Amino acid sequence: MNDEKNNISDKKKVSPILFLGIFFLPYFFSWVTLKREYSTTARWLSFCWLAIMVITHLTSSKTVLDQRNTASDGQDSRPEIREYVKESCNQLSNKFGSNSKLTNLQKENAWKLYQGKFFKWKVKIVEVHDATFGTYTVQFKCIPSDTLSFDGQISYDEKYKDKLMKLNNDSIHILEGRLRNFGNLVEINADYE
Repeated sequence: MNDEKNNISDKKKVSPILFLGIFFLPYFFSWVTLKREYSTTARWLSFCWLAIMVITHLTSSKTVLDQRNTASDGQDSRPEIREYVKESCNQLSNKFGSNSKLTNLQKENAWKLYQGKFFKWKVKIVEVHDATFGTYTVQFKCIPSDTLSFDGQISYDEKYKDKLMKLNNDSIHILEGRLRNFGNLVEINADYE
């Protein structure tokens, strides 16, 4: 009985660096908690967080695919008139991000002005991910940026893989896309169109 209590107290606590890794990149860092030195609670919490992130990503990817399928089914052959937002990347990130003074209800109402509009911003590439359902995700920071991790992400179809392979982390590029939604974890979500 005392051996069991000693084993439980011998379990290693999740370090702040591992915690940040699990928070921002649970796909990679949650697996570290499977080592015997981490508690069952740490494992459960990290894999629950991983599940939340996977479900969020899958539902947003499905929405992207549904929107694209609906758009391609349309019979209208007129060229689309693109309406661009006037605000900078940083302005929108501050307005809808975690540092915003707006409540979630106010954010949802304000987002209606931006939903579906296009942007063209100079940004810093943070990471390029191979996502599910044949899509790729580019995470970016605004220039300038007030956030520590990244300000937004853009989803790309598989046909853009060769171009995306040329992007390097910390490189500066002008990205163009259509605003899809905002969230508390990923402040700006967009699609390349």
